[in-house]
Amino acid sequence: MEFSFKLYLEAAELAWPLGIVGEWVINPETGLPMAAGVLPICKSTGKILPNRRAERAARGPRIADGNGQFSTWGGALDDGETPESAAKREIQEEAGYSGNIQIIPAYVFRNDKYEYHNFIGLVDEEFKPKINWESQSSGWMTWEELNKAQSQWHPAFADLIAHSGTAIASLAKAKPDTL
Repeated sequence: MEFSFKLYLEAAELAWPLGIVGEWVINPETGLPMAAGVLPICKSTGKILPNRRAERAARGPRIADGNGQFSTWGGALDDGETPESAAKREIQEEAGYSGNIQIIPAYVFRNDKYEYHNFIGLVDEEFKPKINWESQSSGWMTWEELNKAQSQWHPAFADLIAHSGTAIASLAKAKPDTL
């Protein structure tokens, strides 16, 4: 039988509301499935590398439309991973980055379905991401450029900026009048 990504997406859409979480790692303290993501910032340039999600890609513990919105590079934790190690793995899988990255905890989103651990990832130099099926494009941006694109932010990404934007802007060497 040939693998059908369309059937996989449809099955995932049906499974999540029914509580069938498959291989998701559950936080024993909250009982919630866990995911993690990272927003890279280049230390030498201060630029930020958001991920522009594919029109239809994995989103939290379910499959949902990405609508080309900006988000972090992330996904579900694998068995035995911490949120930090998952964030490092996800940027390698989704962007092809395997260089040095300093992971800084940021906002943790929780609702009644899952929790998403956001991290800021400091990298030494800008790199060219190798886009996979989960993304449609990406490029390094200044804090100011990222803010001009607010209408293109995924709601969870907007939540990250609302809760950790000051730290992100500071690390991105933003101009004081844009904080």
